[in-house]
Amino acid sequence: KDFNAADVPSVELIEELQTGSVSDEYFYGGSNDQGAFSAGITITALTGRAIRVNPSAAGLFIKLPDTTDLEDGGTWFFLDNISSNSIAVQTSTGSAVFTLGATSKAEVWLYTIASVKTWVGFA
Repeated sequence: KDFNAADVPSVELIEELQTGSVSDEYFYGGSNDQGAFSAGITITALTGRAIRVNPSAAGLFIKLPDTTDLEDGGTWFFLDNISSNSIAVQTSTGSAVFTLGATSKAEVWLYTIASVKTWVGFA
């Protein structure tokens, strides 16, 4: 080919955005408004991704789902506390993950740390 004659054939370029495997399905989860509640609540992967909470008293909790069958990564939940009360966010067994302050928002992710799935909150 004569590169000076502009007779070089076209070369198709294909961009690979991600070379790792990607699940074809992603559960966006919808949303859920828990309304006012006066006892601790337990959420599951099917409760919704965006969850509004309104604890009517101090000392209440949100229990996150058991991590056994969940894929790690995030974001699993977006929590929106519209109350003037903070609320404890706990594992399914009642261990503390973080405290969601009054009128605060947080994202909840699932990490694998030292081979153990661990809930992590980002406020």
